[in-house]
Amino acid sequence: MIKNLRDELGKKEVVVEAWIQDYRSSGKITFLILRDLYDVYQGVVKNKKIDLSQESFVRIKGYLKDAVLKSNELTIKDKELVVEEIEIVSPADPLPIPIVEKGVNTGLDKRLDYRYLDIRKPSVRAIFRIESTIINSFRRFFYDKGFIEIQPPGIIATSTEGGTDLFPIKYFEKKAFLAQSPQLYKQLGAISLGRVFSTSPVWRAEKHNTTRHLNEIRQLDIEVAMADDMEVMKLLEECIQFIVRSVKKENKEDLGLLGINLVVPKAVYLSYDGAIKELNNAGYSILHGEDLDPGAERKLAELYPDSIIFVHSWPIELKPFYIWPKDKNKGISAGFDALLNGLEISSGGQRIHKPEVLIGVLKEKGLNPENFKWYIDAFRYGAPPHSGWSIGLERITMALLRIENIREVTLFPRDRHRLTP
Repeated sequence: MIKNLRDELGKKEVVVEAWIQDYRSSGKITFLILRDLYDVYQGVVKNKKIDLSQESFVRIKGYLKDAVLKSNELTIKDKELVVEEIEIVSPADPLPIPIVEKGVNTGLDKRLDYRYLDIRKPSVRAIFRIESTIINSFRRFFYDKGFIEIQPPGIIATSTEGGTDLFPIKYFEKKAFLAQSPQLYKQLGAISLGRVFSTSPVWRAEKHNTTRHLNEIRQLDIEVAMADDMEVMKLLEECIQFIVRSVKKENKEDLGLLGINLVVPKAVYLSYDGAIKELNNAGYSILHGEDLDPGAERKLAELYPDSIIFVHSWPIELKPFYIWPKDKNKGISAGFDALLNGLEISSGGQRIHKPEVLIGVLKEKGLNPENFKWYIDAFRYGAPPHSGWSIGLERITMALLRIENIREVTLFPRDRHRLTP
């Protein structure tokens, strides 16, 4: 375990393990800028000749001296580490990208080529510490409500969303795909286990190249028996508010480093028709029957700042085959989307739990019910009504931190052009 300076505070003599972020010599004194897992601080080496390089990992024995440190990103104040012994545990070759940007910033593509170095930057590490809190607080929220965590399969035999954008894989003598969603399986869990949640990677073979999409993402899913769309929207509202409060409490330093002032969002509920009307009244032209594009999502955020915006009661034709037709005569489904800071972070709704209705909708959407026989048959044995939703982990991180590119909040992104590192 790395010995960090803040773990040693209170001791006169300390042992720390850190990376050499930078160094300079002045006469017989060498000044080190050291970075451990939490902090950046200064070390002073006197009368010692050392072979140094940026990002070498070192073990240092020394003592703390009161001083005013002159370092960017400093978080431990009024401490200076006087180095008595230094061991170069792992020397570093010349860096392909800088860890501390000076003047010109490195482009995102090059940073991602060397992502294992890029995540050493304090600002980048802050993103992933926050993302860790997001997924952990999601789990805590639903554990505390008595939900059961399930692990749905990542290999499937047929499309989950009804589309064709799946990654085929060789599965012995059979045709199989990487799962594009745990949707069908979390439903099967909920109709017998009652209340379930999962956190899992999913893969979508869509040939997009946007700042909002990747081909591998992580989803935070729930499914609840005997709940309708409005009830699970309320759960989503409370869950997001809990996540934001958790991040504000547990990641104060990270938020400060990123310059983010998080506000616990309030909730706004709009029907699809109401949202279309609001947008057109605000000068954003959109026709009934159209999906909400990124511009429409940003406009709604302008109309309702610091809000989770729920757009519910969508037209049936705009939602997947498994969404319950709330009012068939009016063409209204029990599906919804949730927007935060101008970005769709979640979609969900009440599901179809009656086989005859499910078969009818599959046919209407041009899908063959025979391909979903195992799924349809699961609802022939007393399946209760149920509803649920999914949050995109990367999407909610983007929205909370107001980051423009989803690759910034993905440890090792996978898109149509990037398969390494």
